[in-house]
Amino acid sequence: MCAWDRTGAWNSGGGTAQDATLTALAGLTITDVSIVEGVGPDAFNVVAAGGSNRLLGSNSDNTALEFKSSITGITIGGFTANHIPQIDGSGNLTGAASASWGGIILGDSTPDAAGEFGYDSGKFSFYGANSEDIYIEPGNVSNTTKIGSNTGITKIATTLGFASTGVISGKINVISKAAAYTLGTDSTDELYGCMTIATTAMTLTLPNVDAASGTGQSVCMYSTTASVIRVNPNDADKIRLSGTLGASGVDIYSAGAAGNFICLMVTDFATDVAHWTTLGSQGTWAVGT
Repeated sequence: MCAWDRTGAWNSGGGTAQDATLTALAGLTITDVSIVEGVGPDAFNVVAAGGSNRLLGSNSDNTALEFKSSITGITIGGFTANHIPQIDGSGNLTGAASASWGGIILGDSTPDAAGEFGYDSGKFSFYGANSEDIYIEPGNVSNTTKIGSNTGITKIATTLGFASTGVISGKINVISKAAAYTLGTDSTDELYGCMTIATTAMTLTLPNVDAASGTGQSVCMYSTTASVIRVNPNDADKIRLSGTLGASGVDIYSAGAAGNFICLMVTDFATDVAHWTTLGSQGTWAVGT
């Protein structure tokens, strides 16, 4: 039999012509969901998928093909560090877009490290500094979104204003003191609508408030005993009692009856001097010295 061999050369020898490439391929056993790879001259190998939803790629030293069960270790052309894939409206991969991760870890259903956030059981959770987290739970009940914490956060602090056309419901901060005290020492919250309960005779001092802080700070004091309560402004500030503005640093005091209370608010300034104006009181209050 005459034939051309695989190199194109004329072979006029007798017998049956043999092609090494075809012979090598004929010796393979092809399985379902597999491919044939070349591993050398006239040498081949069958690579089986070995499972569903596998990705085809080269092995770690690029010497053979393999089906991978995950995309770990696969390099996709056109992608560099801190890039994410762009998908068009038809679901086609069209390129890569840059992204600044900023330490954020996506997709953790139970965030437990700084920078993580995720979703689980209706909650979007965010984990930050000091081992604290906060979550938002839309639809906690009908027409309600819940904001809470799994780690025990009890306060949300902001310097921003808050405007709402809905109802705002919440408790008044109440503290109790049994000795002289300067409001705002333990927490600045005490200067924003806090009720201070005085359980004995004492002087409650108002901290200095400068014009940069603005108006609106408000405090209330209530006496549970028949004791005199004195309210002393900072030496630079003044108290307006029943419409009459007092002198700088001059206090006011109660008549010493149980149930006496007074509420004051910073309503205005004069040359950086805060004016604490009384807005309501129970019992007799007088100007001191």
